[in-house]
Amino acid sequence: MVGRCAGVGASNLVNIVEGGAGVDWMFFVFIAGSAVTVFGLLGLSLAIVEEGAGATRLLAVILLGIVGAIALLVVAGGPLMAATWLAAAAASLHLAVGEGLSAQPE
Repeated sequence: MVGRCAGVGASNLVNIVEGGAGVDWMFFVFIAGSAVTVFGLLGLSLAIVEEGAGATRLLAVILLGIVGAIALLVVAGGPLMAATWLAAAAASLHLAVGEGLSAQPE
């Protein structure tokens, strides 16, 4: 978990330095940080598929949607990320209701 968070943080910080200050070689550090994030998400989705049961396995699709949004960032990353997070919210509510948890405040 710490590795994925470090990858995201380093990637974002380096992207600011690379784009804002014009330090072109930092692009490779940005790619490395993004790779840590993508491989972490892929590993987590595989773990969910292997260890999950029933509808919980569908949560792996949400993580794969995030990976797709990162890969297609320039072309369609924004809409794909929005659809992924809406699917995550719907899945979360569905699983909460299925387990007898109330999604509405009392």
